[in-house]
Parts: sequence; structure tokens; C-alpha cells
Amino acid sequence: MMMSHTYTIALWTADADRYVSFSAAHLLHEGLQVANRGRLIDLIPVSIGVANARRRPILSREVSARGLVFSREPHVTTPERYDYLLTFTSGDNVDSLRFRGPSRPAQVIHGAALLDALELVSPTSMSKEEVLGLFSSVARPSRPISQPSETHIELGDIADVCQRLVMALAS
Repeated sequence: MMMSHTYTIALWTADADRYVSFSAAHLLHEGLQVANRGRLIDLIPVSIGVANARRRPILSREVSARGLVFSREPHVTTPERYDYLLTFTSGDNVDSLRFRGPSRPAQVIHGAALLDALELVSPTSMSKEEVLGLFSSVARPSRPISQPSETHIELGDIADVCQRLVMALAS
């Protein structure tokens, strides 16, 4: 049975470490594509974007050319959208230079906090208000960073959290 949603939750990866943002965006995007099985109407109303993509850095251009990041901006076709910044290593500190969300100040969600909240429920059986309430409950005010982070995280750790997030969203 295909569900039609009137809203989309746009998650913008905005980690202080751009490598983490690009890796997480790719992994989440691909995971959601598989979870939605390429349907025209997504079962999971979540779209992924990269909030800290630079205009033409070599790494960004190379990553995009290889198709590792589908789009830098979330693909939203619904009348309602709810934008959140998503971090994995930098907490409330976000690098969101390219964030093009609504005019209100962006809220940030820590990947681990979202995962903890999602693993306790079944989002596909929840109402729109319940899903939005869950996302709002883990969202916090964001703080812009002044320079990129030097904190490194293993790709396997990012992949683990992203895979678990997709599985939790699809449950």
C-alpha cells in the first residue's frame, strides 16, 4: 500500500566536519532510496541535503561527479516542509553556509538523539503530528561555527548510525 504524505521533513547534514556531512548525506539518501524502493510516492517523507556544501571545492565537485551525493538540496514536492539541520560529531555547532530552509532560525538535531527517539517508536504507523512532535522533541537551537572542525570519525561509525537511522525511519 502506498502512502501519500502532504509534508516532507528535510534533513540538512551540517556537521562541522564537511567529510562527515557529505558521507552522511550520501548514506542517508541512498538508504532512503532503498527503503522507499524507488517509489514515486515515498513511504518515508524524509529528504536529505547538505547544508555546508561549498560552491566549487574540488572534493565537492569530485564527490558529486561520481554520483555519491544525489543533490545538495533536499528534493521537496509536498506543500509542507519542515527543515532541520543534522549533526553527528559537532553537537549544536553547525556549518550551514548553504542552508536554504525557511526564514526561521534553523534547529539542529544530533544524529544519536534522533536515532534514540526513533528506535523507541514505529514512525510509519504514526500520524503527522506525532512524527513532527518526535522531531521537535529532539531539536535544539543551532550555533554557527567560525571554522571547520578537525574532529575525525571513522566512516564505519557514520555508516552504522546512518543505517540505523534509515531502519528506524522505515519501521
